[in-house]
Amino acid sequence: MVYLTWRDPEKGPETTRPTRPEQEHPLLDGEPPQLLESELQPKKFTFQLLEFTLQPEKSELQRLESELEPKKFAFKPLEFTLEPVKSELQRFESELQAKKFTLQLLEFTLQPEKVNFYGSRVCPATPSTLSFMNARRLLRSASLSFALLAPLIASLLVACGGCAEQPVPHRKPAQVFTGQEWLERESREAEERPDELLEILRLKDGDRVADVGCGTGYFARRMAGRVAPRGLIYAEDIQPEMLERVRMRAKEDGLSNIRTILGTETDPRLPIGGIDLILLVDVYHEFQKPKEMLAHLLTALAPGGRVALVEYRLEGDTALKINIEHRMSVEQVLGEWVPAGFELVERIESLPTQHLFVFRRR
Repeated sequence: MVYLTWRDPEKGPETTRPTRPEQEHPLLDGEPPQLLESELQPKKFTFQLLEFTLQPEKSELQRLESELEPKKFAFKPLEFTLEPVKSELQRFESELQAKKFTLQLLEFTLQPEKVNFYGSRVCPATPSTLSFMNARRLLRSASLSFALLAPLIASLLVACGGCAEQPVPHRKPAQVFTGQEWLERESREAEERPDELLEILRLKDGDRVADVGCGTGYFARRMAGRVAPRGLIYAEDIQPEMLERVRMRAKEDGLSNIRTILGTETDPRLPIGGIDLILLVDVYHEFQKPKEMLAHLLTALAPGGRVALVEYRLEGDTALKINIEHRMSVEQVLGEWVPAGFELVERIESLPTQHLFVFRRR
């Protein structure tokens, strides 16, 4: 006589039952004991009930698979059509990578010629200068290649139904600038053409304008006369000594419609919904808390209000004499302003060294 021992999960303790030698292991040889079969019967019934319950889900899954099949078939010709576009893009990426490497090497060669902060750049006709000229030619070549491939890239994006937006590389805010004399330098008129900027903004009598990060009031004083006699200029800055300079110059020039506001790193403290135009000239890149500031600027706009953002160009060579931390690219600006609730109305590139973006509430 052989004894078979097992543990029944429903009954708990071990159970020992005698069995014939030829039935030593029911799963290997012969029929299982009748008692085991009766214990399995409720479990079989439960499984059948579960299978019956899942039948509607199986039917729904079959229906979805049948709907998906034609879409798969329609996508195959599109994938075949896009294959040449993908190959062309890969070739262009490899060429652009080689040019980037060359530009990085040239930038390293030119590094000693750069200056630290708002200095002038002296560039004699040396081999380094010639290398820099070659770099500009490479950039123009890359731009031309991209222009030729632009239709292909556009068709690829449309066919794919749009691709996920690439995150903008992290930008470290620049150190807050404190040089009052630089802001009032005589050469600024020729270098930046401020009157041309104000003509583009089309200010009128009665406008309420905020000069955020106004510094010494260089633009606040020029705008005061354009919005007089009914308009107001709010000159905002986080540096009290700058605002003192604003008040002193406004008094000297007889300007009575300039109001100074001491802001913080997170809040310019502008009247909510009371500003027709917010002007930021070469200051946004210094915001230590740009997200919080943008949220407050958005709430300060009156219905139909605009924001004019002016920043030195990071692209090209028009602003090379400006430290790179105090310059911004179009990609950086749009990557931070559009997600904050602003809509780009116009981008103007007629100023000598600066981008001009005009935004409104989205």
